[in-house]
Amino acid sequence: MGTGLGDDAVTVNGTRITVKNKEFYGVYLRPYIQATDAIELYGRLGYFSGKLSASGQGVSESERKNDTAFGLGAAYSLNKSLAITLEYNQWFDNPQVRGSNS
Repeated sequence: MGTGLGDDAVTVNGTRITVKNKEFYGVYLRPYIQATDAIELYGRLGYFSGKLSASGQGVSESERKNDTAFGLGAAYSLNKSLAITLEYNQWFDNPQVRGSNS
């Protein structure tokens, strides 16, 4: 679970729009393979939900999106309690959620 760390602003047709990540959460299955004593490779498959808000010129909108989420990752253990990880996550698989016009 998480909350927005900061706002972002874009200009669309001369109008400044502020976008906020209000909240998000995901639930995943995370199967893994221990490649070596220090390296773990894993995948993710689950459910993601996020809420965004946008405001500009006195108008504000908020919307929640839910979708299947998946990803891949690798972790390198530096010791028993510390690891470096590299991940790729795809949170919205639905083209309508990503804003496609198709």
